[in-house]
Amino acid sequence: MSFSAFGNPAHKSSSQNEIRQPTFTPPQRPAHAAHCGLFLLRRAYYVVAFASWHLFEKHFLRLKRYFPYQVGSPVSSELEAETLAEVPMAD
Repeated sequence: MSFSAFGNPAHKSSSQNEIRQPTFTPPQRPAHAAHCGLFLLRRAYYVVAFASWHLFEKHFLRLKRYFPYQVGSPVSSELEAETLAEVPMAD
């Protein structure tokens, strides 16, 4: 076995010693960077909301059919009528 098989740094070629340019260059204008960040953040929110709806909320809302409820319950309308009767009218 040769010592170069272990990657001796003294024998690197000149192409490996060159400085590589980054593949992603950040935008030069801060406003553009903020716009790009907000765009990506908004997309992430949509993905999380979509996943939440389809994985959890939709299935929990299906359980509503097993529990009866009234939209305009008589208890709430009676309390509202009592509250309105107690408030004095201004002349």
